[in-house]
Amino acid sequence: ILAFEAPEAVLRARVAARAALAQDASEAGVAVLERQLATREPLAPEEQAEAITIGTERPLPWAAWRALLACLRRAGIRTRAVGAETETTET
Repeated sequence: ILAFEAPEAVLRARVAARAALAQDASEAGVAVLERQLATREPLAPEEQAEAITIGTERPLPWAAWRALLACLRRAGIRTRAVGAETETTET
């Protein structure tokens, strides 16, 4: 389980920045974020034991993502690499 987390203030700032640009096709504004925050459920203890938590307060460099994918593959976990032009399933 990959658990992505960011502080609420960061999430609100991202939604506000996206709205200010008025270039995003998504209609997920503050109301959607509020609903998601109100209805989110924490991972169960057995899920937490298996989870890798990734803080998303700031962008994660691509090298870090590649390293994470390599670790998952070495562990025998199938990953799907998605690029700008192709989508492939790798083992």
